[in-house]
Amino acid sequence: MTKKILVVDDSATARMLLNICLQGHDGYTLLQAGSWEEGLKLAKQEAFVLIILDYNMPDKVGPELAALMREEGVIAPFALMSANTQDHVMEEIEALGFIDVVEKPVTAEAVQSLLDKIS
Repeated sequence: MTKKILVVDDSATARMLLNICLQGHDGYTLLQAGSWEEGLKLAKQEAFVLIILDYNMPDKVGPELAALMREEGVIAPFALMSANTQDHVMEEIEALGFIDVVEKPVTAEAVQSLLDKIS
């Protein structure tokens, strides 16, 4: 059975790089959303083993979207993908129960670390 991962990021480049880093990891499929609205819709339709959210998106930041998804009944571990790893961001996502922060640009090692945390 394929394990689905959702990435919600307004940057097509960031989504593509994550997809490239995930290649070679059999059993995983990456679904992509370019907006928080599209991400919320997908998260409610599918079951995901991991949801990766961009921190800075138009209209919502990743932690806000995670809270909204949880309110809508989405059950999945969350990770944040961001170039902004300042202390206040790290404290915010830790308080919300995110499993990790992946710094942009994402690397194969960071993806492997995420997969290790969900398996």
